[in-house]
Amino acid sequence: MALCPLHDADLIYAYLAEAEEKDNQYRGLEIHRQVFSLDDWPRQQHNTFFRMERDEIYKLMEELRFPQDDWVVPSGYRFTCEEAFLTYLRRLSYPTSLLAMSREGFHAQLEKLSELLHSIGLWIYESYTDRLLRDGFLWWADRVPEYAEAISDLNCF
Repeated sequence: MALCPLHDADLIYAYLAEAEEKDNQYRGLEIHRQVFSLDDWPRQQHNTFFRMERDEIYKLMEELRFPQDDWVVPSGYRFTCEEAFLTYLRRLSYPTSLLAMSREGFHAQLEKLSELLHSIGLWIYESYTDRLLRDGFLWWADRVPEYAEAISDLNCF
């Protein structure tokens, strides 16, 4: 069915308005914030989305001493600690983008997700850079072959 710009203007406008509304939902205009958690995805999807299983995710949060308080980004948007950690893990998994994440169940404005990722990256840098660089980056150099072998054994690359 071909549309005539003159006769079908109202119909064309309705299609465009609907498409724009859906697009704005992912950009962040008038998006309705929904809290998300690991339970929102089936267990079989955890390894695909986050590159690890459920128990490993919680263990990593514990080992990193990831803050259990809500994360409040500079614009005032609030995320739970689980949302923050899952957002960071998903963004680190390849390939993904903030737009793809918003369609996968990370229900927040794209710029807020970006602010959150920046805040977490800053926290990781401030929390762990000194430990890694304390002795000129050499204190763990003898373990690099061991790490490389473990990663190779997992067929990660």
